[in-house]
Amino acid sequence: MLSYVKSTDSITTVCALEIAHEALNKARELKREVAIVILDSAANCQISLRMDSAPPPCQVIAQRKASTALAFSSSTASWDERFKNLSPGVRQGLPLQEEMAFFGGGEPFIRKGTNLGSVGVSGASEAEDSIIAKVAVECFYRLITKP
Repeated sequence: MLSYVKSTDSITTVCALEIAHEALNKARELKREVAIVILDSAANCQISLRMDSAPPPCQVIAQRKASTALAFSSSTASWDERFKNLSPGVRQGLPLQEEMAFFGGGEPFIRKGTNLGSVGVSGASEAEDSIIAKVAVECFYRLITKP
């Protein structure tokens, strides 16, 4: 039978809050002030926060990293390598798209091949943003595998 409705799995607000808390703790441990954005699977913002001294533009950049990770179901840090295998037109054109960020700090939350949401972090170095985002992903996996 043909179905015209599909259900979508997604992270919950409670899950997003716990993930944000762990990401904040990692940023504090690194002595960095960052913005953190967590999206659900439909790209709705579940959490958007900016630590007190993080530059205001970081919040928009974090949103873009989260959006990019969600849209492509992959880490934003992977794009340096991915661009090497794309045509020159795509390599030049894709980074010009608004709402996208193709550098470290964005990670998807994937379970059984399904993207349930994403996180974007901005305000530290690219490597530190990536570390904080990966802590968020580790927290996500711990939460969904709790007995």
